[in-house]
Amino acid sequence: MKNEVRAPKKFVGLHCHSTFSIGDGIGLPQEHIDFALKNGSDALALTDHGNMNGISHQQMKQTALDKAGIKFKTIPGIEAYFIDDLGDWRVLKDARAIEKLKEKRDKKAKLEEDSLNAIGNEFSDLEAELSAVKEKDAEEEGETVVEDEEASKSKIFDPLKQRNHIVLLPKNSEGLKAIFKLTSKSFMDGFYGYPRMDLKMFEEHAKGNVIALQACLAGNLAKIVYDNLPEGDIKLMNPNTDHDFDKIQQELEKKLRIFQQVFGKENYFLEIQANKLPIQHLINKHFLFLAKRTGTPVVATADSHYANPEHWRSREIYKAMAWASKTKKDVDVNTLPQKIDELKCVLYPKNHEQIWDSFIEYTKPYENHFEEYMQDISDAIERTHTIAHEMIGEVKIDKKVRLPKIDKLVPEEDKRKIQEKHGELSEEDLLFKELVNVSLEGLRFRKKHNKKEYVERLKKELEDIKYLQQNTKFDYVKYFLTYKKIMDITSQKLFTGNGRGSVSGSMLAYVLGISQVDPIKFGTIWERFLSRKKKGAADIDNDWSDRDEAVNMLRSHFGVENVIPVSNFNQLQLRSLIKDVARLHGIPFDEINALTSRIELEAMAVAKSQPGFDRQVWVLTFEEAESNSETFRELLERYPSFSETIKVLFKQMRNISRHAGGVVITDQAPDIMPVIKTGGVLQTPWPEGLNYRHLEEFGLLKFDILGLGTLRIFEEVVRKILVKQGDPNPTFEKIKAWFWDNLHPDSNDMDDPVVYKNVFHDGNYTGIFQFVQPMTQNFMRQMKPKSIMDIAIATSIFRPGPLQLGVDKMFLKNRKNPEKVKLAHPLLEEIFKETGNLLIFQEQLQMIYHRLAGVPLEETDSVRKAFTKKDISNKEQAIKDREALKTNFLTLCKSANDIDPEISSKIFDEMEALVAYSFNKSHAVAYAITTYQCAWFLTYFPNEWITTNIDYATVSKGKVNGKEDPKAVAIREAQQLGYKVKKSDINYSTYGFNSKEKDLYPGFASMKYTGTTVLEEIEKFRPYNTLEDLLINPDGSWKHTKFNKRALGTLIQLEALDSMNLVGEGKTFKNYRQVYLALIENYDKLKTTTKRKKNNSITEQLKEIIQNIQEQPDWTKEEKIENFLSLAGSINPELLIPNEKREELEGLGFSSIDLCNGKDGSKHWAIIANAVNATTKTGKPYVKLTLLSETNNKYDCFLWNYKGNASDFSLYSVIVGLFTQSNFGISVNAGTLNVVNT
Repeated sequence: MKNEVRAPKKFVGLHCHSTFSIGDGIGLPQEHIDFALKNGSDALALTDHGNMNGISHQQMKQTALDKAGIKFKTIPGIEAYFIDDLGDWRVLKDARAIEKLKEKRDKKAKLEEDSLNAIGNEFSDLEAELSAVKEKDAEEEGETVVEDEEASKSKIFDPLKQRNHIVLLPKNSEGLKAIFKLTSKSFMDGFYGYPRMDLKMFEEHAKGNVIALQACLAGNLAKIVYDNLPEGDIKLMNPNTDHDFDKIQQELEKKLRIFQQVFGKENYFLEIQANKLPIQHLINKHFLFLAKRTGTPVVATADSHYANPEHWRSREIYKAMAWASKTKKDVDVNTLPQKIDELKCVLYPKNHEQIWDSFIEYTKPYENHFEEYMQDISDAIERTHTIAHEMIGEVKIDKKVRLPKIDKLVPEEDKRKIQEKHGELSEEDLLFKELVNVSLEGLRFRKKHNKKEYVERLKKELEDIKYLQQNTKFDYVKYFLTYKKIMDITSQKLFTGNGRGSVSGSMLAYVLGISQVDPIKFGTIWERFLSRKKKGAADIDNDWSDRDEAVNMLRSHFGVENVIPVSNFNQLQLRSLIKDVARLHGIPFDEINALTSRIELEAMAVAKSQPGFDRQVWVLTFEEAESNSETFRELLERYPSFSETIKVLFKQMRNISRHAGGVVITDQAPDIMPVIKTGGVLQTPWPEGLNYRHLEEFGLLKFDILGLGTLRIFEEVVRKILVKQGDPNPTFEKIKAWFWDNLHPDSNDMDDPVVYKNVFHDGNYTGIFQFVQPMTQNFMRQMKPKSIMDIAIATSIFRPGPLQLGVDKMFLKNRKNPEKVKLAHPLLEEIFKETGNLLIFQEQLQMIYHRLAGVPLEETDSVRKAFTKKDISNKEQAIKDREALKTNFLTLCKSANDIDPEISSKIFDEMEALVAYSFNKSHAVAYAITTYQCAWFLTYFPNEWITTNIDYATVSKGKVNGKEDPKAVAIREAQQLGYKVKKSDINYSTYGFNSKEKDLYPGFASMKYTGTTVLEEIEKFRPYNTLEDLLINPDGSWKHTKFNKRALGTLIQLEALDSMNLVGEGKTFKNYRQVYLALIENYDKLKTTTKRKKNNSITEQLKEIIQNIQEQPDWTKEEKIENFLSLAGSINPELLIPNEKREELEGLGFSSIDLCNGKDGSKHWAIIANAVNATTKTGKPYVKLTLLSETNNKYDCFLWNYKGNASDFSLYSVIVGLFTQSNFGISVNAGTLNVVNT
């Protein structure tokens, strides 16, 4: 047989999976390409499951190969998920959603006494509820797509989950665009766990430009074979299995003809593979027979899933880890193949010899079935080369910068005026004229148009923009107009930030309203942001009070499909990877968790000693851990199998998430990139961030739309101020105008000594942006700042790098004794005068090169980048680069200003020591302005500021594991300013916290049955002073409709009527239970009385009711606690520690545990919420206490040296002691602890 068959001479892998087939493939696309090259191949296709996320890596690798003169063809593609008809599938999906809705309603009916009313209140109609169910489905099914290999290669009986595979490859650039559209549509229109395409989509978009392969055992034709096989284990069926061969052939041909009609007969290929799976050979037999019978071409594929044959074991473990993570089930590593011989499929990028040998070897058990087809198999192998090099022509991604259309950026009226003045213009010229016009309008609006310095600065920046527009690939004019449009749209409803990053050095950004920082006033420079010499696109960030709402507003204008969040591809990092692999090996979590912490600390200790170390970008690598951590080396010795697995799987893809703020704003996004969906949201297929910058490479520019809670606080504070000043419902326009008039940097000089003294000198930092750390606050007390620049300097210093060098101490020393500072050259005086003669800002480095070395300012940013480069992987090269940089600096200083090399050498060395940790002045100034605005509010409107800050901390911040509850921090800071937290009160409480003088009243937001409509009615009718005020109008009619029986009952049970002076000895009621019995138990009776025509006065009725309950006792302490827990989710501390006792403790120096701030042995009281016995890792016993504070915040506390048992502490007992707070939490020594008799 062998002599009669011509062996193949060439082969190209047309079916390949990288790590972007998350949970199934490993190895980045470039690693697969490198192996294929080394293995003798001259081309390779990338066909990841359901997405094209890896092709940015693939295409950038192709660019690198081309530059190196290496001939290799990379082919972008996809192994898509397919069903016949998405229309039928959607009908089924909607029916399933209705089933879920019915289940939900039935469940609700069982839980609610009045189920129909309850459901009617929650949903307005069936359509709204159905929409909510569908949205929930989208979120639940919107996780990272992880290929379920077992399900894909078997019968899937749930038709809603049905999908098959199909490999798509582009014949040309139009074919690539078609596959982009198909991929986008599969996520947009066919997503339920997996993205799906259908025949109609293929027919609409393929147009003869797309090649299709049947795919693996999960292909659609393979499913026809499965569906017609007898009952039994499909995986064990083989060519010898008795089945209706002719029937299957008939069904296969029917479907084959459909695919050929859709793609074109010459573009559809049957696909065979070589492995040990018996069913594969049955499928191969059918396909080879079908091909011969119908004249259909066949291809053979390797279906590679890892980039190196030695990585098979790591891939098995990766799959197990991914599936364990998705299903939340443990996987026994011993059930995985232990030897390569146990593998059913060997899946690396094979060459022609390897794949041919595989077919020969694996067909031996079925030799009688394949003898006549061996030449066909050989031809199928070689046909891949023909497809790759002859059928597939030039395939290029269109890298033209894609921004919104002109109609979305320039109003028709502006276009008309420009054309009337200048005649017909090209789109590019018209856009530039518009940019000039809106810039001049902004200059006039800010009243700077008559100031020469401002006009010249704007003119220079516009000239630079025009130059860059004409000489680079980036559309700078459209970019600025797009960002202006973003600000115009969002500022109609939202507060926007002062600016972020280097954009605050731009006059153009300032006059367009992108930045609020006046670059002339604050001395920020354009060249830090952009210049004619700067490479790459502009990158503007900004903040909004509500990031999600900002994005929604932009979607309304530009279109939902044109505002696409940027994806983050989360990789397996070493620390978590060790834990994941250990879990598979059954190693106890506590043991491995302790080891991983030590590994990171040991490696970081060495890394910190290297020049240029930056904790923000440092990532622990396998090589660093192996080299610098003794613990890691010991771990590998104990578990040798760990080494290779961890090394291979490090930085493989774990899952997909979203960038914190980045979005792409473009035109027809689903057509120009293969968008994906996670969590029900469309996202970019390619990342843009610290590790990879791929979007820009393909003409897609990222806009950072970031959320800043401080801006939300600003808006609410101004609203409260306007309400207090007499406007009960201020519009957003009024709120924004008030803020602009009082606190915009153009309206406020930000030099008020009262503000600086109250906050920064006296140390009152409640809710102050950027100043939460005690060390920073202490520095400010010593610094005594007087300006925005002082705040900017402080925030630039207080980062790990500068603090490690002691810059804070140097600055304070120089500030105190400026006359003792000797500068190396007089030209440095102007550069350093505002920063204590230290290099604090990156812009100062640029100015040193400009002033001393004579380098044009527009060329200095590249010097800054050379100094601040973080890559320290090649130390020898880094030393050479540093020496070259220094030699050049000395030469330039001598040439420009005749500076002695000895002096310039000293300047360089001092500059180098600090510049790696210098900060962006433009960013520091912008955020310093935000800090000052916080301080101004705290100084002049403390009540509004403090209550809003507490509300924001309660509702929006959320608790982070390992960090103190933000609400506890906010309340503690208020207490430090003399504020006291009271109970909620009907006359004083609002939706959130409210203040009356220095008393803080919690709001109704956290209570049951007191929503916004109830609060609105209470606010409308208060103050309430008498029972009649509470129940009836002056004419005797019942007063409330929304403030109903349930809501009133809640307020009574939470004792929120104190301001009415009704409860207590000698008052109308002796206790709150009597109030409840009188008003709630008789509520319907009293309400009915007011409706009578006669005898409708409830005053006499109330007297009678009150008389009858005078001897009724109060609720027990336990009942009161239950009331508070069930209705407010917290306990009123007065139930546990009366005011008199609290005042007594405070008189003795014991404050609430809320105020524990790290000082050794500070005196506090707290309430025991729980106590359990525990031991440290070294076996030392202690009691772990859960303490409840005055503000209902809970704290973990370590009780040391206690000789008794945790059971000694009664629930809700009050203790006092000397407490200490550290990074590990709060602790107290038993010798200082006492239980208080309350």
